[in-house]
Amino acid sequence: MSRVCKKIAGLFGLAFVVGITAVASGIPPVQQASAVSGDVNVYFKVVNNDEFSAQIVSPTEGSISYSDGGVTAKISYTDASSLSVYLTYPDGRQELVDTITPGDESGDFDLALPVYEYGDYTITVSGQDLNGSFVDGDAKAFSYRAITAEVSEDGDKVDVKYGSNVCMLGFQVYKATDTAREHPLLDPEYLISAAQSGEIPNLAEVAIPGFDQFGPDEYTVVVTAYDCLDNVLDSDDVAMLGVINPPITGSINILGITISQTDYLITGLVVFVLAAIFALFLLGRRKKTTKR
Repeated sequence: MSRVCKKIAGLFGLAFVVGITAVASGIPPVQQASAVSGDVNVYFKVVNNDEFSAQIVSPTEGSISYSDGGVTAKISYTDASSLSVYLTYPDGRQELVDTITPGDESGDFDLALPVYEYGDYTITVSGQDLNGSFVDGDAKAFSYRAITAEVSEDGDKVDVKYGSNVCMLGFQVYKATDTAREHPLLDPEYLISAAQSGEIPNLAEVAIPGFDQFGPDEYTVVVTAYDCLDNVLDSDDVAMLGVINPPITGSINILGITISQTDYLITGLVVFVLAAIFALFLLGRRKKTTKR
């Protein structure tokens, strides 16, 4: 190829590169077009199944609710499309209490629980996440009682907690070995009026008359709650140890000072022995004086 042809071909190649560059410079980059496009708003929402939450705020685990009109549960949730609340009763049966369709992505609500029997319950909540998948939630065990009892700190009284519909408290004592409770030790049952303090639960510390006379043994004290029509509502029992009574020795009061008869006799014997020794000493000296 002649030198003139080579120069012409080079000029055409350079012109082609310049033309392609000019065209390319007029086309906006894809990323830039997406960034500056102000008329289109694109929103992304990523749903994570792990974000589903259904928590039982109250009642708390192991809590006791007393007879003051029922039990209300508070449940909080996050990312739930529906929630189902179940209640397991003291006899073991489980029932659906309610199904809730939340209007918000998160929140909480109160739900009255149909508790009528006294005993131990379990509340369970489960539901569906925003994708419609079923997810397990929370579970809490609690008790609904009319009365609970425990031994006082000093060990010789019974501390009782009771609800607002209790009118009378009954106390009966059995030996711990009397598991069938066929031989009550109190006749009749010790009864007291259940005062209402206006606070739930009410509190009472009770000393059972005659309990200290049963002797040093193991006993079971059964506390029964009665309503105002003398119907039994609920009961609870506690284990108590009998009182070890000191031996009966009697006492003597001298010038306002009480002295047991045992101490009095021992003191008298000591004084008698000392007096005898002193008398023998004086008698010995007298004999020596007489001999002189």
